[in-house]
Amino acid sequence: MTSFSARIVNRLLPLTGIKTFFSDPSKVQGKIEKLRQKGPDLPSKSFMISISGLKAFGELYAGDLDAKDPRVSPLFGAHDRLPPTQIFTGTADVLWPDSQRFKVALNQAGGQCEYHEYSKMFHVWMLIPIPEGKKAMQQIADFMMTPI
Repeated sequence: MTSFSARIVNRLLPLTGIKTFFSDPSKVQGKIEKLRQKGPDLPSKSFMISISGLKAFGELYAGDLDAKDPRVSPLFGAHDRLPPTQIFTGTADVLWPDSQRFKVALNQAGGQCEYHEYSKMFHVWMLIPIPEGKKAMQQIADFMMTPI
C-alpha cells in the first residue's frame, strides 16, 4: 500500500481517504547502524524479524530502485500531500526509529498524524490476537470511521 500511495502522490492524482501504517516495509534502507546511533536503542532483533532479515527483505522489496525512492520509502516522499495518517510501532520493533522519523516528517510537513507507540511490542504485533493487537485494531477501526 505504501508504494501505491507514493505513486499516486507523485503523479499528482487526488489521494482520498486515510492511511494506516504498521511496521511497513517502506522503512528498510540498510541504515540500521546509523539509526541506532541517532535514535533510541534499537533492538538487534525482534520477535518477528531480525536486522539481517530486514536488510534481506529490504533489498528484495526495493529491487532496482534506490532506497530513498519514495516508492520504496515514504520517508523520502511528499509528506504534505498524504491523507490523515495513522502509524503503529513498538519499542521492540527493529523499525521503531523509522516510525518515529516518519511521524516527525509528517508533522513537519503539516500533515495529520496519529502516532501509536506501544512499549515492548515487536514487528507487526498489531496483527496478532493479543490484548495490544486487539486494542490497535479497535484504534484502526475508529480512525477509519472518522470523517475527514
